[in-house]
Amino acid sequence: MSTTTDGEEFSSEQFLTMCSADGFEFVISHKAASYSGYLRGLMSSRHPNETKPTKFDDIDSQVLELICQYLYEKCCREMYLDNFNPIMNLDPTNEDDRNLVLELLLAANYLDC
Repeated sequence: MSTTTDGEEFSSEQFLTMCSADGFEFVISHKAASYSGYLRGLMSSRHPNETKPTKFDDIDSQVLELICQYLYEKCCREMYLDNFNPIMNLDPTNEDDRNLVLELLLAANYLDC
């Protein structure tokens, strides 16, 4: 058990660690992760004390970061895609932004979120 700066106790069992294709790790609470059908199923099938990172070989860090942000927004602020600022700031005329949106769409579909 560890303690946050505000005195709240937490344990590693309350978090899911995900590793992107390019090696970056993202830690997300089980509560936020449960907004993804895939991650919810993954957590329910794992042993409660298992802390091994979940590797996503086809999702790069930029996309996985946006997925994590979206899950937290959906969980904590009850915001949905139409209010998700990182998406609203993308330029549809920019090819890199269009590619990012496509990758994000594929990842969100796979993760069911």
